[in-house]
Amino acid sequence: MRFFRQAARRAAVLLLCLSMLTGMLIPAFAATTDPATETPAHNLVYTDNQDENHDPIYKVWLTDDGVSGGCGGGSGETEDGYVVDLIYAGATPEFRFGSEKPTEPVVLTVYERYEGESAVVAKTYTLSELKALAQTEVVGYQHWKNGSEKVIASNLYATVGSLLADAGVEFGAGDAVTAADPTDFTSTLTYEDSGVYKYYVNEEGATEVPAAILLSWNTGSGTPEDIAKTAYISGSLRFAYGITEQQYADQFAEGKRLASNVVTLTVTHPERVVLTVYEQAEGGEAKEVKSYKPSELAALATEGAAGYQFWKGTNAQLVAATEYVTVNDLLTDAGITFADLDTVTAAAADGFSSTLTHADNEAFRYYITEDGKTEVPAILALTWASGSGTLEEVAAAAKNTGSFRFCYGISEQQYADQSAQGKRLASNIATITVVHGTKAEEPWVNPFRDVTESDWFYDDVRFANQNGLFNGVEKDLFAPEEPMTRGMLVTVLWRLDGETAPKTATTFTDVDANAYYADAVAWAAESGVVNGIGGNKFDPEGNVTREQIAAILFRYASLKGVDTAARADLTAFPDAEKTSAYAHDALSWAVAAELVKGTKEGSTIYLDPQGSATRAQVAAILSRYAQNIVK
Repeated sequence: MRFFRQAARRAAVLLLCLSMLTGMLIPAFAATTDPATETPAHNLVYTDNQDENHDPIYKVWLTDDGVSGGCGGGSGETEDGYVVDLIYAGATPEFRFGSEKPTEPVVLTVYERYEGESAVVAKTYTLSELKALAQTEVVGYQHWKNGSEKVIASNLYATVGSLLADAGVEFGAGDAVTAADPTDFTSTLTYEDSGVYKYYVNEEGATEVPAAILLSWNTGSGTPEDIAKTAYISGSLRFAYGITEQQYADQFAEGKRLASNVVTLTVTHPERVVLTVYEQAEGGEAKEVKSYKPSELAALATEGAAGYQFWKGTNAQLVAATEYVTVNDLLTDAGITFADLDTVTAAAADGFSSTLTHADNEAFRYYITEDGKTEVPAILALTWASGSGTLEEVAAAAKNTGSFRFCYGISEQQYADQSAQGKRLASNIATITVVHGTKAEEPWVNPFRDVTESDWFYDDVRFANQNGLFNGVEKDLFAPEEPMTRGMLVTVLWRLDGETAPKTATTFTDVDANAYYADAVAWAAESGVVNGIGGNKFDPEGNVTREQIAAILFRYASLKGVDTAARADLTAFPDAEKTSAYAHDALSWAVAAELVKGTKEGSTIYLDPQGSATRAQVAAILSRYAQNIVK
């Protein structure tokens, strides 16, 4: 019985072979000629058989009992890319179209990475895809091994430059490309190496060739042409570039080789900026303070397991980091003070952000276990992983992918509260922005009976009084038209500066050490804001003139780094010639900055540089400076 079954199978295969050779199909095939509608009965095996073009050959298989056979001599290959299965079912053989050509395996993967970050796949290649990029000129690469000359010859290769261009990877100055085989053996070249390298085929000849991936290759002695004749595609790729004997000797000493059986190419770019720190005043524009590369962040990092628990749905997930930077350390390095009214926002590249206050930054509580708790500061996690288990178990999976996580420990209730407010822990952080908050301005209750809302100086007096710059001459009197003394002016400016303590006492002979303005005068003198009137005198009780206040404020602005380059044409004022030479630039800047606007008499506006500045005028000048110049 077995004899008859085998005979039937052989007859079927013979009939199939004959029909394929003649281009005719027997009726049994006619009903199953649409591969899209047929389910393959058996998977076909990718064979190592290759034709003269190095393409795989697919044969007819007998599969009912595991015994395989074919038409022989390569005659069983199909022209349309499909294979034919002979299925023996019971006593009747059945023919079906099987699966499409087995999917070609990926033989080369191109990666791209930046120093300090993980690699990402740029493109993968099958052998046929590489062949589409290949050049077919004979090319040889000479290298030395144990003192003997060997020529590596190829008749099918893709240059590194063309391969990377196809993968969409830029390869420029400062970059390096590494070719690695399955044993982790690698060869690395720089951008400069990839252009042309010189090698010697014989003593008389020299050729310059680019670095290449050899699709077909052979190694031996003789001319490249002779060696190339026996080169073939084995599915293993070789990374090669021509080098001189001395270059090879140098590379040999450094442990470098030409990698065989290459499976990956990785282009590594120099470090890039991964985090930028910004600072802004509330309502103002953000200004870049400092940017960081991965190595710069790593230099600030604290090592050790840091875990931050948060809740998603009903599942508790622990976020653990083995390397992290506290928010305080990061901001300190950037030169930013993070105070009570401030907030810091960490934003991802996709615009998603998390914000915490100064109070949040101090320490937040999270739970590792039901009975354990720890307080930790807010951090920027450089390595991190999320999962369930102990802190150490989750941390073991943490890795640096070049993406950073902004996180801080919170309780379940705190997470629920934040969830309701739309707050989350942001991943893939690209920016940190500190916003300096200001105390909410309380409604001003006017204490002065000589200042009304209809007065031109009302808002200026309100600003000066509300911000503690100066008060009235009495509890309910501001005396807006009284002149401002030099001692008063310096005191007001000192308060605007935050009452910076002087290093030494004043040396002016007319300034009493116990006077209310003593520290202010000492600070102003050592800062170069005031110079006195000569003879080691300051004249604290003397009235300050309009040009004097311009000069003092000009020096103060320069001290604080304010741009004072602007100038106005003072000749627009009929009394401009009365301006003292020392005060001309200062008064010109003050007019250009709209701090000084002149005094109106009838229809004429005068500069009045020698006139005494009133308390109302000083309030106006300083409020304009504080709100418009140093805003």
